Amino acid sequence: MVSLMILLSSFLISIKMNVCYEKNTPFECGFDPKGKGHLDFSVRYFLIALMFLIFDVEIAMLLPLLAIVMNSSHIIWVMSCFIFLLMLILGVFFEWLEGAFEWKV
Repeated sequence: MVSLMILLSSFLISIKMNVCYEKNTPFECGFDPKGKGHLDFSVRYFLIALMFLIFDVEIAMLLPLLAIVMNSSHIIWVMSCFIFLLMLILGVFFEWLEGAFEWKV
């Protein structure tokens, strides 16, 4: 009974009583808009851009490996480069298997 009263009261409170045409129209130099107010956003493009940013940051993380070569032995440097590049390759391979690199749906 209490939940029904809360539901009913929230429905009654949320009803807009003052509807004004001028405030609900988009402002576009005094003219009515001819098309949609916004363009459709492609989720596919967003995913590709997100993957680019992730791999771009990972490539930027390769730069400190040049400083490591001066301060450590070559075996440690080669192993750290190999592990990091292996993770990058596995990430690209995983995205490829998931079909994220295909533009057609």
